[in-house]
Amino acid sequence: MKKCLLVVTAVLGAMLLKAQSGELYTTPPVDGACYMARLEYVNDEPERKAKVYITKRTQADIRTYGGEDYLIDVVGQNTAYPRDLWGVLAGDSLYINTEPVSGSRGYARAESAGKYILMFIAIPTNKAYRLRLEVSDQVNAMLKAQLDRVMKGEAGTGGVMGSGELAEMRLAVFCDRDSGMFRCLSQKHVDALLAANPATAKKYAKPKFASMDRGAVVALFDSLNREHGAAK
Repeated sequence: MKKCLLVVTAVLGAMLLKAQSGELYTTPPVDGACYMARLEYVNDEPERKAKVYITKRTQADIRTYGGEDYLIDVVGQNTAYPRDLWGVLAGDSLYINTEPVSGSRGYARAESAGKYILMFIAIPTNKAYRLRLEVSDQVNAMLKAQLDRVMKGEAGTGGVMGSGELAEMRLAVFCDRDSGMFRCLSQKHVDALLAANPATAKKYAKPKFASMDRGAVVALFDSLNREHGAAK
């Protein structure tokens, strides 16, 4: 047993050294602004600036292990997963730590960021997070769409949805950056957002959330954020 533990420790140590030296990454590090808390992002006051590795996970990796779309490693930090960060801004892309949001380790990229932040995350496995995010309506709609695909022979094996397919499914979640409280997008939220943003409401004639694809949701939030000035 002790011998096995020594071997595992040696392997993990070697991986950590390779990560710190950049040997595990296929793309070079980029400049990143690291935020410990949401208000640091809102006020544009990052806790520190550092080189960061941003890794987009493969479909096979996600189907096998689940989790979020991105992994981030801050150069010089002794972990490949900086759990203490709220998020990282690299260029024009904001990556948010999803563990406080959904309990899922990893990072999701904000698809639209300004007054409202929109991102797509894995379905939380913890019931407490699902309740907090109010995911039931959206999950039911997604599962129905997936089951329709199964019935048409477009998904699943033998008419059964696989765990890999569920691991790939993504939920649209959003927050007002001033509150930071993420919620799973639903029809009631779309209606409330349009009621509070008349300029965007003029462009949309009572849109049905259930019929909106990912691109349509991003376009809606881009319009909402433009109404409040340039996205951050």
